[in-house]
Amino acid sequence: MSTEAVLTDTYELRDTLLDLETRISELLRIPRRPIRVRLVRESAGVAKTVLCAPPRVPTVYLSPDMLHRSVLAHELTHCFVPTRWLFLAEGLATWVATEVGGEGCADLYFASSRLEEVLVRPWSVRAPTVAELVDASTDAPDKLDPQRFPLIQTRLAFAVAGSFCGFWQGRRPQLATLAASDQARGPRDILAEATGMGLDDLEQEWSRWLHEESTA
Repeated sequence: MSTEAVLTDTYELRDTLLDLETRISELLRIPRRPIRVRLVRESAGVAKTVLCAPPRVPTVYLSPDMLHRSVLAHELTHCFVPTRWLFLAEGLATWVATEVGGEGCADLYFASSRLEEVLVRPWSVRAPTVAELVDASTDAPDKLDPQRFPLIQTRLAFAVAGSFCGFWQGRRPQLATLAASDQARGPRDILAEATGMGLDDLEQEWSRWLHEESTA
């Protein structure tokens, strides 16, 4: 995170938030909604969003050291997509942060500019598959547990979710809208409706693209 500039000026922070909200809305094709952002001045390392469905207003809590553009983009995305399914929530938020945050994968503590660059690098641990991650929820976060974020396995899981969700959001723009609005069905059903494909086929097509990107 040291590669990013912390937003310390109040007006700069306000303008950045407004700009990010507009860009996220356009990227996800979801209308803007009221969002509260509160600074937790007495703490450090705080970046948390309290989710709620409209018309209630979600609140983002940030400590001063976390006022980075990519972190703001990540947390604001959670406000646009208030789902308990972590694969979709964290996947879309991670992808959006790399698209509009301006610092590549810095919010994942990777120096790469793109998530795909992270995933094709050799690591001492194996990146999880989509099938291993897709059912994670706020009640059972498993490999997408934000509390385990310092671990390389967790950050790779976020990279997988981000790359996969970004790939399919770019090709099936209704994905984010369905994830935000459908609170009844699980992530597999949401992905199937958005794409018309089953999870195995979705992962295979994304994996082929990832391989092509790495050899291009």
